Amino acid sequence: MGSAATLFTKPNSAKWYVRFSVAGQGQVRKSTGQTDFKKAERAAKKLYIDLTSRSERGLSVNGYAFEQVANDFLQNYQRKVTRGEKTNKDLTNLTGVVSRYFIPYFGQGAIDEIDDAQIEEYKDWRKDYWISGPGRDVHFITYKRGKHTLKRPARHEVPSLSRQHQELSFLRQIFKYAARKRYLTKRDLPEIISEPVKNNEGAGLTEAEFQLLKRTSYESMLSTQHPRVQRSRELLHCFVIIASQTGMRPTELYQMRWGDIKDFHPTEAMYVDYVNDDNKRVRRHLLEDQEKILATDITIDTRGKGKRRTFVPSVRIAESLDDLFKMWVQTFEEPPGPEDPLFFNAKGEPVASFRKSFSNLLKSADLLHDRQKRMRSTICLRHYYITRQIADGVPYHVVALNVGTSVKMIEKTYSHVVPMMFADQLRKA
Repeated sequence: MGSAATLFTKPNSAKWYVRFSVAGQGQVRKSTGQTDFKKAERAAKKLYIDLTSRSERGLSVNGYAFEQVANDFLQNYQRKVTRGEKTNKDLTNLTGVVSRYFIPYFGQGAIDEIDDAQIEEYKDWRKDYWISGPGRDVHFITYKRGKHTLKRPARHEVPSLSRQHQELSFLRQIFKYAARKRYLTKRDLPEIISEPVKNNEGAGLTEAEFQLLKRTSYESMLSTQHPRVQRSRELLHCFVIIASQTGMRPTELYQMRWGDIKDFHPTEAMYVDYVNDDNKRVRRHLLEDQEKILATDITIDTRGKGKRRTFVPSVRIAESLDDLFKMWVQTFEEPPGPEDPLFFNAKGEPVASFRKSFSNLLKSADLLHDRQKRMRSTICLRHYYITRQIADGVPYHVVALNVGTSVKMIEKTYSHVVPMMFADQLRKA
């Protein structure tokens, strides 16, 4: 090293230290960790080479701890929430993952020194977290919803593949953010590989199965006189209809506000009420011509996967929109405002999820699993919409734009069902 660096000792310490200057970053003082002078010289030389190399790559010689970068990333994400680019729900989910898993594992380690091997070690640690790791003795998880602090039982199991996929996506975002901020270089980015998520896309619904599901939902809604139960079932029925006629992702539907719906004008004159031969109340039916007048120009603005899009729904959503509108008026004695949620609870807050009630509805219709024994969930309504659009001859690129995905994804996901949709044409050929 010559005169570039100087070895020295400190009072009350047997170890040797080194000091040297780095252009543009001032003087650096580091411990060699050695008490033997010759070993200290070799360690100091290595430090000098490593740190000057960092400086030449445009990085701080002192490095940045993973925790520091992760917290900086969360603050940046909070600003995106404030600007309306992200949701509070997204931030809450991200913050939980960062604080519970990422920071405890990577902590004060320099972010640019985390390599592929450490990522693989982290993935194993995360899988064991609730089984034999830090979470094995944790029985409840506390969380906030609005102004309330709630708790739920901890699940002592390996996270699902989809959960692992989501969390590793968060980790990638932090490293990419660090590269943009020059906390590390792009060549220092570790490779974060997710295990492929099992493809459940085929667990959709055929036309006959959807009609059975819709009929089961409708009959369930009319089978009770209990106001609260009837209201929850009507909300679910509207969710089934709107999800199946828009192709929206469940998360997009939960975030939907009345201000997102353009050119919808509810009107009582569009409906007729009647009682059937068994003297039972029968649902109002939208008159066909008036339905077309009402719904022809409806468009919806939606937020999903961090992006916004405007799309055209099926005219069949008009009646369900009208029902939801009237449910709000009946509950709060005034029309919903632009920021009021489409699917709401008794307090006027957005419904968190229909997952459990929809699962029960699938069970009632004996549709919880498809022929390949894959479990269905609310996403099957999106699959139903996409397959129906394809079957009706709508071009792939138009379907992709409307539902917020890519042509490649549609081809990959639905290629196994398309031949059966056009079986008659294929046989004629």
